[in-house]
Amino acid sequence: MDDLLEPPAPARRRRVRPVEKVEAPAPAPTTPDAVEIAMELEQGDPSPDSPARRVLVEHARLLKWQVADQRMGVALKALAAVAVVAGLSVAGALLWKGQQSTALVVEAFSTPPALAEQGVTGQAVAARLLDRLARFQAETDTARAPGTFANDWSGEVKVEIPGTGLSIADLDRVLGRSLRRETRVSGELARTPAGGLSLTTRVGTKALSVEGRADTLDALVQQSAEAIYRDTQPYRYAIWLSGQGRAVEAKAAMRDLALNGPIAEQPFALAGYANLLLADGDRRGALRYARRAVEVDPEFRKAWWNISDAQQALGRAEDELVTQRVIQRDPWRHDPKVTRTAESHGRLGAAARERELLGDYAGAAGYAARRTELAEYNGNRVWARAQQIVDTARAHDVGEARRLAELYAPVLADASLSAPVERALAEARGDWAQAAAQGRRE
Repeated sequence: MDDLLEPPAPARRRRVRPVEKVEAPAPAPTTPDAVEIAMELEQGDPSPDSPARRVLVEHARLLKWQVADQRMGVALKALAAVAVVAGLSVAGALLWKGQQSTALVVEAFSTPPALAEQGVTGQAVAARLLDRLARFQAETDTARAPGTFANDWSGEVKVEIPGTGLSIADLDRVLGRSLRRETRVSGELARTPAGGLSLTTRVGTKALSVEGRADTLDALVQQSAEAIYRDTQPYRYAIWLSGQGRAVEAKAAMRDLALNGPIAEQPFALAGYANLLLADGDRRGALRYARRAVEVDPEFRKAWWNISDAQQALGRAEDELVTQRVIQRDPWRHDPKVTRTAESHGRLGAAARERELLGDYAGAAGYAARRTELAEYNGNRVWARAQQIVDTARAHDVGEARRLAELYAPVLADASLSAPVERALAEARGDWAQAAAQGRRE
């Protein structure tokens, strides 16, 4: 009861904790790309040193390096491509040069030490031989194109000295041996038991030895060079013999090549033999062999020139007129078997002769004048000057003919050229006695 009368105990207050402020979660990124995230954050934070701006600045720096690296890679690739193209170009040029070129290479000879001490070294002997061979070729004037020779030396003539290392020249030489048409000569000089000299030369598998006294080295080199020229260049050798005044040897060499040489040599040798016969006064024989050359090769222009020369010498004007017109056919077609200079002389000469046969001497003089502007070939340019004077005189332009005769006098001293000129001038002024006298000189 007493408990009921006691006042109630005060109510116990509940302690209330302050409510914590909960921030709203940041919005989720709209893109997984870090740069785009930084750009979005940077828009909401204008501070110049914000984390987002630092990320963007660093990314820009890295991007510049990446672009520069890519550009450098492209440049390096371009340089590598240029280097490859340049290398291929060099190799291609060497290959093309090798395929197109021809050469005569004389290797340094072997010589005894005693001779080498006296200055007669292997290189010196090879140089002497090379000089003779080069001179022979320079003295051989022919209409035949160099590319038609099995062994042509028009590209390069040199003495080869063994060396060390590898250079562009060495690579060129190696490629040359495998690609170009190359004539290689080697040999040795030795003492004979009698104290004289023995010179041996080799071209391919063919060897030749000549002997003489100790003081006859030049004669031995001459003999060896002639033998090499004869064996490797039989056509040119025959032409060279003729130019040296050795007509009998020249005809024998050319006839042998025409009758017994390789089939590919026949048109050239037959026409060459015809030319030599005509020079020796055998006009009918010249015509016969020239016609045979045309039978072997109807498109061989040189043989047609020989036919026309023989017909003119025989006085067969009508046949000659037909031949001159054949020579002038297809004026734009080049015969690869003859040089362009010789071909131009042949065509212009045929045109001039055709007009002479038709009585058009002024026209003939015009064609002769054009021939005087060409490069020399076997005396044709000099002959054209004489012919120009003759045709000008026959066209009754005596004043011009005399002017040309005075102009060309230094090169027309030979009787074979001056006599026709003097005869034509005498005929033009009506001095028949002088014309007859000059005619006997021709």
